[in-house]
Amino acid sequence: MAAVGALVGCSSEEASTDPGRSTQTSGAPVSATVGTCDFRATVTGQDDADLEGEGQFVGATDVSQPSLYLFAAGKDRLTVLASDGEFPTAVTYSRGKRSYSTQGDAGIDADSAGDGATFDVTASGLAGEVEISGNVECDLKK
Repeated sequence: MAAVGALVGCSSEEASTDPGRSTQTSGAPVSATVGTCDFRATVTGQDDADLEGEGQFVGATDVSQPSLYLFAAGKDRLTVLASDGEFPTAVTYSRGKRSYSTQGDAGIDADSAGDGATFDVTASGLAGEVEISGNVECDLKK
């Protein structure tokens, strides 16, 4: 959670863990919404994985900041970055020390308010390429 807090402008102690609760940090202009989401994704290519389970949504209400859908299981990490601001919408996948990222937002439909995401993309890394397809469904209490 500390890395997530740093991305939205607050420390892990300041970020809310209650689904749908907004947190305003002292001295920080960003308020984050944190909630639980269901992830389903398939990775094929240089690495293969079937990812399914509970992850997290962290959304900044300041449109200049990105919103993140985060999933982790064992050595696998999947992040969908949804942005209406200066950050590009992207999907990243990592397994251990290997990581893959998309270039551009083609094939990604990610809602920055936490309504979910779908993706069918090719991601590249030093180890090669992977195809990542799946969706994220969130039920944030608004």
